[in-house]
Amino acid sequence: DVECLSPGDPWRVQMQAVAVISTGGSTFCTGSLINDTANDHKMYFITANHCSINSGNAASLVAFWNYQNSFCRTPGSAQSGQAGDGQLNQFHTGSFFRAASSASDFTLVELDDPPVPAYNHFWEGWDRSPGDVTCTAGVPCAGIHHPNTDEKRITYSTSNMVSSSWASTPPPSPGDGTHLWVHWATDPPGPFTVPGVTEPGSSGSPLYNAAGRFIGQLHGGASACGATGDNLSDIYGRFSVSWTGGGTNSTRLSNWLDAGNTGAMAIDGVAACTAPGPPVIGSATATGPNQVQVTWSDGSPSSATFNVYRAPGTCASPGSFMVVGPGLASSPFNDGTVSGGSTYSYRVTGRDATGGCESTPSACVEATATGACTLAPTFAGLTSASNNG
Repeated sequence: DVECLSPGDPWRVQMQAVAVISTGGSTFCTGSLINDTANDHKMYFITANHCSINSGNAASLVAFWNYQNSFCRTPGSAQSGQAGDGQLNQFHTGSFFRAASSASDFTLVELDDPPVPAYNHFWEGWDRSPGDVTCTAGVPCAGIHHPNTDEKRITYSTSNMVSSSWASTPPPSPGDGTHLWVHWATDPPGPFTVPGVTEPGSSGSPLYNAAGRFIGQLHGGASACGATGDNLSDIYGRFSVSWTGGGTNSTRLSNWLDAGNTGAMAIDGVAACTAPGPPVIGSATATGPNQVQVTWSDGSPSSATFNVYRAPGTCASPGSFMVVGPGLASSPFNDGTVSGGSTYSYRVTGRDATGGCESTPSACVEATATGACTLAPTFAGLTSASNNG
């Protein structure tokens, strides 16, 4: 789940660009909002050509934003692989067809309604550099997608991507260079919660390099739960090839994403708003049985409201941060849902007046709660089993 990303994780920005799409009432593919060199917030939206959005049906396209589970389910668990509690209540309807090419499997449309501040849009940056793409465990690459068109997930790659053709796995490499071949990370129980895969419905979803810039959209591949080796991989239509496409306005990206002909090889993404400054953290103090008080002061630019995030564990080694104090007018926040004897970490973010633009998080503070233990006991596992029948 993308909700497993901690506040301040850079991938929380990219995830705001990604949407699940439909045309006739049923969701079927993924796409993403992409920036242009003018940084003018045009509603350019890219997906896969095989998702069959064209000039005849682009007007009926619906893009659903922020469709994700409301909390982090344990990565790798059976629950994490199932549908969640996401809501399809933030959407844009209608678009204009702009360009497409089957060679690199891309389609670009322009959504015909303006941005909605409450949706907290992000227009992803991109990189059209040729050659292979470096990904490491220290600085991974990632795909963000809607597997089976369920709630949004993130899947990591920690090994280099190589140029390839669209073909069965393993594809020829470098092949015709129209695609990128991506192997997904395989280090359970490491930091990338793997093995990660895509599913039908992930088609058209964005692939990002280690700098968080768009480099292609999902065409397909062999990845599936239980896959290993070369089968734990996917093939993405390459952005650098889509840039020139078939050489005409309707078959290439360059005329739309660089209308000013700047020749840029890479650009950063842009948010829909200017985020307030991160709050200045104060302290976390156990003020009574099963209660921790968190204090902070406003940053600059100032915030209209604040979110308080909590994670189990110390600041040096926290678990997943989750919002425990949403939309607060000011400091302090009294957390009355803590268990005595447990240590908790806290961070605070600021939000603008729309509530849709959030600051980077404050520094971390921690406190150990007093009072009764309210957590359920954990089970260490069986030590032995025997058949006495």
